[in-house]
Amino acid sequence: MKFAVQGKAAEAEGAVPAVGRRKKFKPCRIRHSFKSNLPFYLLFAPAVVLTLIFSYFPMVGVLLAFEDYSMFTGFFSPLTDYAGFGHFVKIFSTPSIYRVIWNTFYLNALTLLINFPAPIIFALLLNEILNRPFKRTVQTISYLPYFLSWVSVTGMAVSMLSEYGAINNIIVALGGSRASFLSSEGLFIPVYIILTVWKGLGWGSIIYLSSISSASPDLYESAQLDGAGRFMQAWHITLPTLLPVTMIQLILNVGQVFGSNFDLVYGLTEGIHAWSDFEVIATWVYRNGIVQNDFEMGTALSLFQSVIALALTLTVNKISAKVSSISMW
Repeated sequence: MKFAVQGKAAEAEGAVPAVGRRKKFKPCRIRHSFKSNLPFYLLFAPAVVLTLIFSYFPMVGVLLAFEDYSMFTGFFSPLTDYAGFGHFVKIFSTPSIYRVIWNTFYLNALTLLINFPAPIIFALLLNEILNRPFKRTVQTISYLPYFLSWVSVTGMAVSMLSEYGAINNIIVALGGSRASFLSSEGLFIPVYIILTVWKGLGWGSIIYLSSISSASPDLYESAQLDGAGRFMQAWHITLPTLLPVTMIQLILNVGQVFGSNFDLVYGLTEGIHAWSDFEVIATWVYRNGIVQNDFEMGTALSLFQSVIALALTLTVNKISAKVSSISMW
């Protein structure tokens, strides 16, 4: 009652209540904010330009999937014949395309099943190392393969697996006989998975290690006072700390199930007769869409691949939001 009387008195005197007071819009504030943040905008500009050039401008090429393209007429010419969904019908009328789609899904599902938990386990093991010099040495060694190109990695793998490569030389030195690894069709998937784990294990663990370091040391001290060992601390403190970033990474990785590492697949299958029959969507698009100049077919299959990836990402994001209350948006 007292505050109501004071408020009425203030209104009677002509004063404006603080609650209802509105700030005047001043364009100079925006100008001042822009000038003060100009260095950050300049740092951000190259990333924006590169994203526009390499990610958004090429989206115009999606029109190829719905028209009979000719380099003499271009994308938007009235002389261009529109095929509608004819290229998609033609793709799925090809019997071999289903094997290509299955190879893509099977290869990436296995890769997700093994490669996704590998950096998490590696980060948990690194977190348990108390000797800091040894820990830094292991981290540095595990990061190094990430900076090698896939061309170099496939070249080293083929060289080591050849008949007179390093692996066969070690087998012979141990008293065994040389084996033809590159002639075995069943070795393609194991080699693919091993190379992806070896190249991305250390780099992939960085984000999990940074998330682990954000956990409060007081939690670990309290757990130690309660008698919890290292395993119980990791189970009740470290893993819950990793849950948000793990779910985000899972959402992003599931969207890549219908993607494929073109550099690695093409590098391993090109020139190796036993492995050359393993075709995925990326290599099919390259051989049929680019090499044979059938750009419409390649664009149509790539668009189908992107739509499936988007649907998987949205679905997993929705499930994650309901199950764990963690989502990307």
